[in-house]
Amino acid sequence: MKAESAVEYFETGLLHQSDWSGDWVGFPSGWIGRVHYFRRVFSFQKEITRARAYVAGIGYSEMEINGKKVNDHVLDPATSDFAKTIYYSTYDIKEYLKKRM
Repeated sequence: MKAESAVEYFETGLLHQSDWSGDWVGFPSGWIGRVHYFRRVFSFQKEITRARAYVAGIGYSEMEINGKKVNDHVLDPATSDFAKTIYYSTYDIKEYLKKRM
């Protein structure tokens, strides 16, 4: 009897510095140790086929879209020597986005 499995795939991380875009965002003066929320509003006209969010930062984070947490992680990403390595978390966020007309 020959056993077969469904075709699957995997993706690798963003391997080159040119794969990343964006700027570091910091706390305003006097906000040390306080929670800081980042908000971005956007819209799109086409049907979404794939959507990923890559979140990097110094410290822990939780990601929500439209008030819904995108995973069950609490302390994400792993800690590191931030002078050498900053880990990032990847989220599949397609199901959280809706086309708006």
